[in-house]
Amino acid sequence: VREVWGLSGLSGPAAVLSFAPPYYPHVPPEDGPVEAAAAAVAAAHGVEVRPFYPYISDASYLSLRRPDGISALRENTPVWSDEPGRGLYSLPLERMREVDLPTVNVGVWGLGAHKREERVHVPYSCGVVPRMVIEIVERVLEDGDG
Repeated sequence: VREVWGLSGLSGPAAVLSFAPPYYPHVPPEDGPVEAAAAAVAAAHGVEVRPFYPYISDASYLSLRRPDGISALRENTPVWSDEPGRGLYSLPLERMREVDLPTVNVGVWGLGAHKREERVHVPYSCGVVPRMVIEIVERVLEDGDG
C-alpha cells in the first residue's frame, strides 16, 4: 500500500482501503453424498451441524465454486499476481476450480479459536473427531457415490 501510495503522486492525510492476503475462498454448502454422510454421522454422535464454518480453514482451497468477487480481489490487493512467483501473493485459481472437492469441516471443539488463549477439549478432539472422520469416509465408500 505504501508503494502504491508513493506512485500515486498524492500527498496529505488519506484513507487507503485495500485487501491483504491470505484470501480464503468461501465454500458454499452443498447437498452431496459427503455432506449427507457427515450430517448422518454428526447426528449419530449428537453433534450440531452448521451450514457455515465461521473461521478460516485450508479446506477453502479445495474448490472454487463461486469465483465471483475474484476480479475485485485482484484489483484491490496490491501484492496480487496471477503468475506464481511474479508478485508477493497469488492463488492457483484454475487448479482450485479443477480440483473441486466436496468439503466438510469436522473439527475440534474448544474455545478461543485463533487467539492466544486457544484451547481444545481433548477427549472430544482426539477421540470423537477421528471416529467421526472414519465413519464419514466409510459411509461415502459404502454408498459408492463419493
